Amino acid sequence: MDGVKRSSGVLVPQGHGQVVARTKMADGGLPLDLLETTRRVSAAPRPLRALESFPPLGPPRLASDPEIPLVLSGLVPGVEYSIAMARPHPEPNKSLVAELVARANADGVIDLGELALRRVLKRDPTAEELRYGGTVALKLMTEKPMFALPPVQANMLPALKKGDRVLISAQPLVESPPSPPAVLARQELYAVPEGAVRRDFDPKADGMVGYTLLPKNANGKLPTVVIWGGSGGNIPNGWANYLVSQGFAVVALRYFTYDAKDPNVASGAIHHLINELPLERFERAIAWAKSQSFCDAGRLSVLGESRGGEAALLVAKHFGNKWGLRNVVPLRPLDIVVGSKINGADFLGEPELSSWTLAGEPVPFVAKAKGVTQPEEALELARKSGKLRYVNWEGKKLAVADLRAGFDSYLPTQSTIDVSGYEGRIISVGANDDALWPCELAVRRVAAQRRGRDDVLVNVRGAGHYTAPGQESTAIPSSIYLPVELSGTNVGKSFLAPNGGTPEVNALYDVLNQLVVVRGLRGEKVDSLPFSELVERP
Repeated sequence: MDGVKRSSGVLVPQGHGQVVARTKMADGGLPLDLLETTRRVSAAPRPLRALESFPPLGPPRLASDPEIPLVLSGLVPGVEYSIAMARPHPEPNKSLVAELVARANADGVIDLGELALRRVLKRDPTAEELRYGGTVALKLMTEKPMFALPPVQANMLPALKKGDRVLISAQPLVESPPSPPAVLARQELYAVPEGAVRRDFDPKADGMVGYTLLPKNANGKLPTVVIWGGSGGNIPNGWANYLVSQGFAVVALRYFTYDAKDPNVASGAIHHLINELPLERFERAIAWAKSQSFCDAGRLSVLGESRGGEAALLVAKHFGNKWGLRNVVPLRPLDIVVGSKINGADFLGEPELSSWTLAGEPVPFVAKAKGVTQPEEALELARKSGKLRYVNWEGKKLAVADLRAGFDSYLPTQSTIDVSGYEGRIISVGANDDALWPCELAVRRVAAQRRGRDDVLVNVRGAGHYTAPGQESTAIPSSIYLPVELSGTNVGKSFLAPNGGTPEVNALYDVLNQLVVVRGLRGEKVDSLPFSELVERP
């Protein structure tokens, strides 16, 4: 975070009243007395595990909750504190740390969320915006850490068996006694809403891969959302957990896999690649959800991300009215059907095919001939356009190219997804700095098709292609774009692909997505949103 200062050689009283000497670390990391070893003045040194000394900052919270308060109180008014936030990881060398310096207010309080929002917005946040500041602070810490824990410290962190946690220390920048007290705290985060009931599909019996998730003590008919992910091939679990926490029933579908040897491929429960994938696979999940006792058939919706957003628009076109879908939620979609080569066919040596079929026939698509997906092609195009991006990846400066350079050459054709006839509501959120594909153009074109409808269509200025609620929303590129292994004369390639946006705006993007989607699903107006300067309404 901005304004980082580090101090050393300070005597800091702990909660038990004894004085602990802070040890200066050569690498500038966290003081050893916080995360590795304490050295008491009147006692022999002993190892100190982090959680033993960090009392709860508040009750456990759902990781996908957009309102996680991070407020430190009991500080000395007017005193500057060095604040460190550590987020332990099951693999210790991936644990992250961020530091900043802040002054306690007249009430002895430092609101970390308020500090984060001021950094992002460059202004004072409103009272409503402050509700989401703690979540933004957590995402910023995870997004762009000041440094990672050195191995000697990381090895002292307890293994994470359940949930997630954030460790926070606030130590005064005072060079001589008497020192104000230090504050140690932890915030526990958990992945699945408390008491939620999950049932995994039986691929053989149900013909699907995925699960249902119901709220605690669910009774009667519930508004239900069938959700699916994008080209990562996974279920957006963060969305599942968040929607259930808001009172929705969720049917989570995993519709394809990169693993051709997955036994569920042979059984037909899951498809291999997005390669002539039957759209009826989504219809089956919708029909199954509608038949369940927990589903309010009049409040049935679908949600898809990224390539799943493309699929959601196709579902709206072909099945939306048939099944009475109340809402279709394509997040960061493309409104043009693209071919199979963007999901591995180039590297597998397969011909260009349609990504989807309907009633056994390929859906018309835009061929890769007008696009760019190969790394060397994308890099060359980026150089010519002057839009080549550089990132630091594991200490190296690497050139990375936006995948969207190829998609930008696609023009609306017969492959454009026409959703003008869909009678329900479309709720879509795009990103104006999406580096993977031009989703903001898709949202604008959908808006043009749907003039006069009660839709919720929003783009977020400066945001990139982000991940699901409760997970990292990162502008750091993925290390592998196409997870395929080849042998022989062909060489497998990894492709660094930036998501776009900035860490600051992406952190807010997560919050805006959740607010837009849930308010839209409930049929509420979305005329007023926090962080309004970032909101574009096509």
